Amino acid sequence: RQMAKGASLLLSVAVSDTKSAFSMNRSNGTASISLHSQLPDGTTNTLDNILSQISEEFATWPISCIKSDTDCHDARVLLSGLDTINRYKPLLFLECLITSADELRVFDGLFSEFEKSGYVKCWIFSNTGALTNSADSFESLIPLLKSQYDKTQVSGYGQYVDLLFASEDYLSIAEKSVQSFGKE
Repeated sequence: RQMAKGASLLLSVAVSDTKSAFSMNRSNGTASISLHSQLPDGTTNTLDNILSQISEEFATWPISCIKSDTDCHDARVLLSGLDTINRYKPLLFLECLITSADELRVFDGLFSEFEKSGYVKCWIFSNTGALTNSADSFESLIPLLKSQYDKTQVSGYGQYVDLLFASEDYLSIAEKSVQSFGKE
């Protein structure tokens, strides 16, 4: 398939860090996936595999930003794209909705991978989109996510934050974007 440079592409694919069967769960206006060993709905694929299979032409374009908003599965989506992330060091914008203690462990591993990959700064946005903080050290993010998880457990409503990560390659662009965002 021919694509113009700068074109967007929308694919309907379930993405995870392991090849697995999954089912869709819909509740309270949102949807998430659950991974299974049996095949109820379909099979997941990794982000790296999807990006490499789209087209030969697309595979040569640099990737400058990856946005993930998958309601409880963002860490696994991004873990499945570590080859791409390591190659291009794009801006990474993701939602962090934690509904289990295991997800905290997965996010901790993801943040370690980001640091190894050369990511140097993170901006933290509330679930209403307000910039609340920034971090140069990602170990401070786990207590924040633990706090959001605890609030979710008490309220029964998903408490989340959005995070924007930048490597040195895109740090200036991210800083200008965050400053501009704060002025609106």
